[in-house]
Amino acid sequence: MLGLSPIYAELLRSAGVKGARDLAALSPDEAARLTAAPGVLPVPVDKAAAWIRAARALLSEAG
Repeated sequence: MLGLSPIYAELLRSAGVKGARDLAALSPDEAARLTAAPGVLPVPVDKAAAWIRAARALLSEAG
């Protein structure tokens, strides 16, 4: 999923984020919250925002 590391991609999938459209609909705070898990480095909100921008760009390119 959009160049995310496997652990973050799996955490998002487990939370119901199945692809770029779902990721693009999240807020950065929500994406960071969904990737929070014991033993996993927290995702800074600015990094989550970059994931969301990438998802939106991908969807824009797809038309």
